[in-house]
Amino acid sequence: MMDQHPWRPQRGLPERSVSILRAWLFEHFLHPYPNDIDKHILARQSGLSRGQVSNWFINARVRLWKPMIEEMYAKEIKDREAPQPAGDEADGCASKSNANPDSKKGDEAQRNPMVGNEGRATSNLSAPSSASTAAQILFR
Repeated sequence: MMDQHPWRPQRGLPERSVSILRAWLFEHFLHPYPNDIDKHILARQSGLSRGQVSNWFINARVRLWKPMIEEMYAKEIKDREAPQPAGDEADGCASKSNANPDSKKGDEAQRNPMVGNEGRATSNLSAPSSASTAAQILFR
């Protein structure tokens, strides 16, 4: 870009600096808010001013992080609202689940991702798939 139009000022931050900031954002995906010390360290590493780092994170949370969170949330909702396969209790045939008293717990675990095999609530964090989605969007 600079070679084709040398009269234009550089637009945006240097790619090396942005890659450092992106890496930090990705590593702290669940809480992408660097404290003052982190901002100073990132400024030194990236060759930017503290203010530039601060502004980059403000913009990145709006342009990158928030859409990713919304996309993951929409996918989670879509997955939960997907139609149940045929043969489930919803079709009015409950004879399968009455045959074995333990099968009711298994059916509940299949329908509700928050319930484990023993019928107790479990965490439904999908960090690996979320992290891979985050990596794909952040490092385009």
